[in-house]
Amino acid sequence: MLLFAFKVAMPEYVHLNRGNHEDRMLASVYGFKNECIAKTNEPTFGAICKVFPLIPLACIVESVGFVVHGGLSSMQDASIEDINAIPRHKWDTVSQAGITLESLSETERGHFLLMKDLLWSDIDPSVKGTTQNPRGAGCLFGPDMAGDWLAKQKLPFLIRSHMCFPEGLDEVFCNNGATVITVFSCSNYVNSGNRGSVLTFTQKNGSAPKLFTYYTEHDGPQRGSPKEGLPLHAQKSLVSVLTQHSDMQKFFLEYFATDSEGRITREEWDARCEELNSNLPSEERIDASAFFSVLDIDGDGRISPEEMTDYLKVAGKMDQRSIFKRKIKRSESWTDMSK
Repeated sequence: MLLFAFKVAMPEYVHLNRGNHEDRMLASVYGFKNECIAKTNEPTFGAICKVFPLIPLACIVESVGFVVHGGLSSMQDASIEDINAIPRHKWDTVSQAGITLESLSETERGHFLLMKDLLWSDIDPSVKGTTQNPRGAGCLFGPDMAGDWLAKQKLPFLIRSHMCFPEGLDEVFCNNGATVITVFSCSNYVNSGNRGSVLTFTQKNGSAPKLFTYYTEHDGPQRGSPKEGLPLHAQKSLVSVLTQHSDMQKFFLEYFATDSEGRITREEWDARCEELNSNLPSEERIDASAFFSVLDIDGDGRISPEEMTDYLKVAGKMDQRSIFKRKIKRSESWTDMSK
């Protein structure tokens, strides 16, 4: 909300890009919906979701670089014109749990997949060209492809985020003298102890960027705690509970098959979780109330088979990759302003 306020106050100076979590499905599953409801109300969450499709997918800082949340596309010939042609206002989610490719025309399918790549792709120095992304969305693109693409755009840098590194940044040197820079601004991400960073360019024509790194922590409730949502490790434990515990699976299968409406109420959920927790060690027990809020995507107070399926499709695919994939590489060109 603060960033939106800055944009309204100074539209010529503040520019925002859409990230993969500016997505109705992920915002519902990963705690943002619960945070909105806790701090304001559900209509506020709905209003924010309506803004997601309006946010640009990428931008170009003149003579400096291409800025995007995820990265480049497996459609290696995709141009800036192709990106500008994406009807992003049509889609408030790129999750296949929310939109199926079969429902789109051939032209829409191409636009949709390009948009998904921009939001979800990752750089990998070991890759040549592009390959499948373990995240289940986007692609992995290599320094050869990135360098060639940037050369066509006559830009020295590709600046992205989407991956967490211990020092808050990573750089990959590419063909044609180009560089892909990953900047991760959230410090201590899900209590992993990483630094956050901000990158600044004060001159044009490929001059070295300046880096500011920082680390913050506080004693109050962490964002994503059960009062406002679920942290990443808890999301993973829920997936584990739902997919590995045969008695929980049996409960859902039997209930969805026999209930006239095929929905589980909060009271029924709490009772089943209490029974499940009695047979689990303390460190594996689940917070029934927090989990219910995550699974009840439409907020009607009941869990439907569709909501359960949608959650597993999203959460099961998006958290397969370690946030610390590679050791950080630094070069003498960096100026650390925090020193």
